[in-house]
Amino acid sequence: MKKYLSVLLINIALFAPIAQAAYIDYYGTVKADTNTSYSWVSGSTMWGTVEDGGGTGTASSGFTSLNGLDISLFTFTFGDLELTNHLSPTATEAGFEYYSESDGSIEKMQFFIMESYGRVQH
Repeated sequence: MKKYLSVLLINIALFAPIAQAAYIDYYGTVKADTNTSYSWVSGSTMWGTVEDGGGTGTASSGFTSLNGLDISLFTFTFGDLELTNHLSPTATEAGFEYYSESDGSIEKMQFFIMESYGRVQH
């Protein structure tokens, strides 16, 4: 019995459909300030703060509540984030910049859906 169960579990692991994560692709901009001395790519440095940013949806998958919605009507805004962790890229490792709220000045992330009668906040 143990042998058959093992074979069954291996078959399920090998041939089960792979679950895809839901996502929303977007085009956005960010206004950053306060350069740091931390190196990044091609002689540039990491930003110390992100003052504000936002984006507009370009594509989505996996959100049934968005079916039939023109994803370009989906927008979001955020702001006031500080560089709280980082790793400069090397020849063998990718770098990263991690921004979060650390100075107590909280600006909420907001999502909007544009409709024929104006912007609706969600």
